[in-house]
Amino acid sequence: MKRIIHAIERAFSRGGARRRGRAAALLIVALAVLVVVGAVAWLGVWLDVWPGLGPGEPSLDEIAPAGGVTDRAAVIEGTGVERLEEDARREGWVSEAFSDVVLARLHTIGELLEGERPITAAGLEGVASPDCAVEPLTPETLEEVFDDGVFRVRRGVPGVPGEGRLERGPDGLARALESLRGALAGERRTKFKVFRVDLPPDGGGAARSLAYFQLAGSIAAGRFQASATWRIDWTPDPADPAIVALTVEAHEDT
Repeated sequence: MKRIIHAIERAFSRGGARRRGRAAALLIVALAVLVVVGAVAWLGVWLDVWPGLGPGEPSLDEIAPAGGVTDRAAVIEGTGVERLEEDARREGWVSEAFSDVVLARLHTIGELLEGERPITAAGLEGVASPDCAVEPLTPETLEEVFDDGVFRVRRGVPGVPGEGRLERGPDGLARALESLRGALAGERRTKFKVFRVDLPPDGGGAARSLAYFQLAGSIAAGRFQASATWRIDWTPDPADPAIVALTVEAHEDT
């Protein structure tokens, strides 16, 4: 652009009708380029500030959070944009809320397994119902599926994950957890991941969750890790569930 302006100045200074005509044409072109560049820049800023008002895009009134779930009472003043309701329970996201509560219960179990104190029924208050039924959390029958002399993998035999024996009540769950912790020495680590929840449609009957579980620690032979899938039935209150039944669906030791 500077070069164009300098060319125009030189043409005017040298005189001559023909040269002045060319200079005038160059000036018009330069002004037109400036107008177009300015218009494009202004339009870009306008679309960045108001992203919902560009050509072919919805208006602000049509914009809603994913899933269309909003809190109608919480409108950002002066914009018309509604805030997303943070509390899932208010919009019927019961499964997500239930999953969070279940995971909190399982984390309580994890803390007991990682701790040094004996696991007792008192530590499971609010976690286990008075009449809960729990299978042994370590199957008695384990099949060796791999052993290279350094690394060994054993899995629970399908069909007999808990050998049919049951522990009952909070005391029974405490005994099952203490047995699972067994001879693990030193620092222990646990991990849970809830990957499925099923709630009764009418609010009656037991709710159910499936969760991955890991327990890692040390034994005399070296490092040890147990990995399992737990199927847990819960009391029907999704806000305050307690374990009704715990079944080991799959188990693997490494």
